[in-house]
Amino acid sequence: MAAASCLSWLAALSQGGCAGMLCRNHACGAGPQPIRRSPARAFDTNTVASGVNMSLDMQEWREETTAIVNELLADGSNPDLEYEIEHHFACQDFDLLEKAAVDLFKAGFEVTDAEEMELDDGATIFCFDATTECKLDIETIVADIEKMLPILQKYGVDYDGWGTYFQE
Repeated sequence: MAAASCLSWLAALSQGGCAGMLCRNHACGAGPQPIRRSPARAFDTNTVASGVNMSLDMQEWREETTAIVNELLADGSNPDLEYEIEHHFACQDFDLLEKAAVDLFKAGFEVTDAEEMELDDGATIFCFDATTECKLDIETIVADIEKMLPILQKYGVDYDGWGTYFQE
């Protein structure tokens, strides 16, 4: 199953779709997408422009990860399978985003090509995903986030959470 592009999930988010919910079929009209939980606040270009990450609070990401994994398992997703975990990133500075992508690749993550997007306010941002494969294990996913955050801080790149697909 092909992963959704950063452009499509961020476009849905910028248009008010899926904010604050676990989204399976994208009733907002964005089409089939990975299951993901959007951040509690809307995407803010001022936050990205200032180089401040939306959230670097590991306790917040641990709670978010626990909620997503528990909801997937409660819905019947197979705990014995390997899942493609997509971590989402955005930045207004392409050069900084590219440097972060290179460092994430060197750290062992597979990265997608960067995509450009214009937001409703006219601002341009660039985004990409870094992927891993693992079981729906909270500690493994949180460890990956902990490994990524120093790289993102170094370049002022925004981390917008992670997603995966439901698997029977």
